[in-house]
Amino acid sequence: MKKMAVVFPGVGYHSDKPLLYYSKKLVQELGYEVVEVTYSGFPARIFGDKEKMLESFRLAMEQTKDQLKGLRLEEADDLLFISKSIGTAVAADMRIIVRQRNLRNCPSKTQAICLSGRET
Repeated sequence: MKKMAVVFPGVGYHSDKPLLYYSKKLVQELGYEVVEVTYSGFPARIFGDKEKMLESFRLAMEQTKDQLKGLRLEEADDLLFISKSIGTAVAADMRIIVRQRNLRNCPSKTQAICLSGRET
């Protein structure tokens, strides 16, 4: 059984911060292959500026698609998206693109429930 977890960080909350770091550790212990998405090139002072937020989302989506290209996420038997902040918006959009039937999306506030396998 192929199990994959994709980690989508936030703008200032990278995957080495506690929430995402420990989530990665947990899913690795559960046998998931972990793929970490990274972003760069965001404009300065994003928060509170609707145009900059939208531009940042577009940049994050473009970079995510490039990084995940060729991974065949749709072939995973169990696919888990772990996200924080802008990563949650990106993961939601990727969910539509991937169209994987065994996909669970775990935004930061529901990590423990989602990773335990209960519905959120």
